[in-house]
Amino acid sequence: GTRAAPPGLLSFDPSRPLPPQELADLGRALAAKGYDTRTKSIGPDSSLALAIGDDFNFSDGEWSLGYIAGLRHAQSWDIREEERTFYAATNAGLAANEFFERTQTERAVDSSLFGSAGFTYGERHQVNLNLIRLRQTTDEVQTDEGVLGSGNFERLATLQWIENELQLGQLNGKHSLPVLGNFVVDWQYSTAKASREAPNVRVERFAFNEDTGQFRVDTFGNEQRFESLQDDADEYKLDLLWEKEFRDGIGARFGAGASILRRERDSSIRRFRFIGGSRFNTDSLEEVYNSTTIGPGPGQFRLQDRSQTTDSYSASVDLDALYLSTDAYWGDFRLYLGARQEEIFQEVVTLQPFVVNPTPQIGVVDERSLLPAATLTWAYSDKAQVRLAYGDSLARPDIREQSPANFIDPLLDVRVEGNPDLRQTEINNLDLRWEYYFSATESLSVAYFRKTFDSPIELVESPASGRLLRIFNAESATNSGVEIDYYRSMAGLESSRFMPSFGRSLPWQDVFIGLNYARIESEIDLGDTPGIVTNTSRPLQGQSPYVANMSLSYLPADGDIEATLLYNVSGERISQVGVSGRPDTYEQPFHQVDFTFSAKLPWGEGWKAKLRLRNLLDPAAEFKIGDEVARTYNKGREVAFSLEWRM
Repeated sequence: GTRAAPPGLLSFDPSRPLPPQELADLGRALAAKGYDTRTKSIGPDSSLALAIGDDFNFSDGEWSLGYIAGLRHAQSWDIREEERTFYAATNAGLAANEFFERTQTERAVDSSLFGSAGFTYGERHQVNLNLIRLRQTTDEVQTDEGVLGSGNFERLATLQWIENELQLGQLNGKHSLPVLGNFVVDWQYSTAKASREAPNVRVERFAFNEDTGQFRVDTFGNEQRFESLQDDADEYKLDLLWEKEFRDGIGARFGAGASILRRERDSSIRRFRFIGGSRFNTDSLEEVYNSTTIGPGPGQFRLQDRSQTTDSYSASVDLDALYLSTDAYWGDFRLYLGARQEEIFQEVVTLQPFVVNPTPQIGVVDERSLLPAATLTWAYSDKAQVRLAYGDSLARPDIREQSPANFIDPLLDVRVEGNPDLRQTEINNLDLRWEYYFSATESLSVAYFRKTFDSPIELVESPASGRLLRIFNAESATNSGVEIDYYRSMAGLESSRFMPSFGRSLPWQDVFIGLNYARIESEIDLGDTPGIVTNTSRPLQGQSPYVANMSLSYLPADGDIEATLLYNVSGERISQVGVSGRPDTYEQPFHQVDFTFSAKLPWGEGWKAKLRLRNLLDPAAEFKIGDEVARTYNKGREVAFSLEWRM
């Protein structure tokens, strides 16, 4: 079941200190309202979207004004049951020290509003204004039941309500200035405000009573958290473009630009728990925490502030960039040369609030980087070309990764501890590609690629607990491989001598097959001080040795019907790097099959029905450590049907 947040707690400010009397009042409010158990019913996913727009022309079409606006409301349910096991390395091999079943139920409600207006003057001037507001609320219940960290059979329940919101405004324009030749000016200003509020996260531990065969409330394992995050960003961009044809078949396009990004974030968490009190042989929270059991008297519970030293941080990002580029062509050749200079100062300050003269933990990225890029293309025929490309790029640590505060990794669903000493990753990219075009939409390409990483960022298991990951910089890494991509109609099969007579009448010209396969080799170098990492020679974390995709589509020229069958699989990859003799954890290959179908309906102009089927096979997702299964679950099948009407 879910527990509704008490009235007034939605406006609780985690960054404000609480005096003793207010702390006591909050404790009574939590007891009186915070444990209202309600039944959650499971319902189908649903969504509704509406949009309206128009365009107005004036002065015989010399200038125009257009707009579009829309809204969307949707809700979805996600239920997951999985088994998890955590292992420790011993002299006798791997030994399980935690194993439990996890059940998660989440209801997400999404709503969005957007509006856009555009002004066009002739063919040379255009200005657009875009406004977007996104809001998502999730109600989640998570239960772990089994042998947990204490070594006893327990149940750990987490209930949380999360509110995410994003407001985005963008003003941009494009202007052609023939008085200066083929000169184009592009400019843009964006402002965004994002927030995340978790007004009352509750964690409760229940111990198993062997005498009664039932669970009872463990009064030492409770916690309630109030989480708040605010993120504001402003960005300015200016791009200049000038094109010149010197003579027939010889010309160039010259570009220059600049951008400025300013970003601020404040994040804070307040933690509370009830201490003291008596032990109750019941699994009912309402019987344990209520107005009679909470108070200053002997044997009563008291609310205690348990906030950690890493629970609050502030951050700022100043990123300035300049670039120059030239895209020249002559005959069958085309050469692109460019360079981008980025200067960043990213600072994350983690500071314990309400403490006199606290010692801050500061993470800083202060770098100036020059990023060159070059591409040479030789179109040696009307249907084929060879392309050689080189470029430098960067991967920077996220703000939350530079704070020692921990967070839940959204992909691994494991708690991760940040590192203030993280550095940015520098990446060199080399790509050699041959392309052949059967038609404007059909092609075959073969490519060789190589990437080298300086100071790649990886996740490693904490030696103290396999349930906590830490982030660090390795020395270097390389990725190299080949990729084959093919997409073509199956026209011609009807006249193939291998085709039986009944199949020759099928519309093979409307059937398309797509194939993509990449074979990848990766290797990481941990440097002279690999520390406690178990395997110093291994692939890069998260990199599969192969990735394969296949599609089979029916796409008739009239567009009345569209159908596509999709298949995807990736080779096993390291999800968690092992330490202290514990092997690396590998995510096993997952074979996913999806199907999409859409058709115009004969009800009138603009009616369309769409069907989406995801993960038809629903195989088990598995994570293995050595030969042992550390985690397994089924992602579940998804069926989505939508009805669309366009005026």
